Amino acid sequence: MSQICSNGVMYLVELIKLSLMVLFIFNIKLKSTKRMVITTLFSFCIVAVLAYFEDLSYFGMSYGIVAVTLFFFNLQEKKRIGFVILSYVLVCTLDMVMAAIILYWFPITYSEMENDVFLFVSMNCISLCLIVIYLVINHKKQKIRYHIPNRYILLMIICGLSIGLYITAVQLVAFEGEFRTSKAGIALSVSVSIIIFIVICFKLISNQTKNEYLERENTYLKRESELTERLLKSQEDYYVMLSQKQEEIKVFRHDIRQHFYAMLTLCEKKDYKRLEDYFSKMGIVLQNIEIALHTGNDLVDAMLSDIGRRYPEVNIEWKGKLDEQLQIMQMDLCTIFSNLISNAFEAAQQCEDKQVTVSVNILESTLFVCIRNTTLIEPNVVEGDFVSSKNEPEHGYGIKSVKKCLHKYQGIYEYHFDHGFFTTEIVIPNVIPL
Repeated sequence: MSQICSNGVMYLVELIKLSLMVLFIFNIKLKSTKRMVITTLFSFCIVAVLAYFEDLSYFGMSYGIVAVTLFFFNLQEKKRIGFVILSYVLVCTLDMVMAAIILYWFPITYSEMENDVFLFVSMNCISLCLIVIYLVINHKKQKIRYHIPNRYILLMIICGLSIGLYITAVQLVAFEGEFRTSKAGIALSVSVSIIIFIVICFKLISNQTKNEYLERENTYLKRESELTERLLKSQEDYYVMLSQKQEEIKVFRHDIRQHFYAMLTLCEKKDYKRLEDYFSKMGIVLQNIEIALHTGNDLVDAMLSDIGRRYPEVNIEWKGKLDEQLQIMQMDLCTIFSNLISNAFEAAQQCEDKQVTVSVNILESTLFVCIRNTTLIEPNVVEGDFVSSKNEPEHGYGIKSVKKCLHKYQGIYEYHFDHGFFTTEIVIPNVIPL
């Protein structure tokens, strides 16, 4: 039983260190907390069963294999398993350096430390404390999701394993036998140099990721700027169109008496065929001068007019009105509707039934919007963000812009896919004065 308990404690310490590295340093997302808890308990059962037959402390890598496998089954993106393995390699390297420091200051051999469970766990707890201290110092810094090519991760893992084997060999030679004291300083220096090398590599990776992050932010800002320009151009075009419609309405009103007189004459002559043609032509004229949608907001009307020109085959049904006194910046309102409705039109355009429905409801001071469109495929979502099927760099930023705008107003964004329909729902509280 003592062997099972000691192995369980060792595995727990290793799992905590790996979890801190994976979740809080590399910021890797898991599928669900509940699933992680269940699989963690299962992994402890596996360690207990293995420890019943054999002391796993003689096979230190066995803890890592179980822990890495545990994370593999809980990752949102399986391709990021390389970061988990790299995290474990870094943890092992840190443990070896701590072991070198302990062996240098205390008169014990490497074999004695391995066989002493309390000392071995204490050494691991020191490296755990160092990781916690690092996280406390850096807790206010912005979390970065590291993006490193897989080939670089593999190279770092191979290098880390090679370094680990080298440190182990040096420690076995330096901290055993009669020349222990003279060789210990060399072993400690090698260990510390290696950890400094790993820290430098980690810093370089961090800087590269930050540069990539800044590039993506610049692309995002460029996308927002282009969207703003397009909205302003749409607004300008919409007001020109309104002016033209007003002129056409004035002309139609001026000629309405002549139209009635002509139709009355055809009716008196019982020339119903020509009268029917006349009515049809008047219907076309009225349709042309009619303004398609009235959302309650001129800028949103302009945006819809622009999207409608780009997707003429898509039918849109608008239900409800936007309140004129909405306490939302006009550009934020248009950014939200422009991105969501553009995505809806783009998806519906590919379907046989090209239909988009927008429902706007107001309850007390809260705005509710539901956008439903036909779609052929279920959208690809990774870590809560939509991944566009297109390869152009400007794609994939629309929903981020929407979420950013909603965040300013403590809004909510939800979506679901069901039987060929994609539905987006947003809720913006406290935007209508009571």
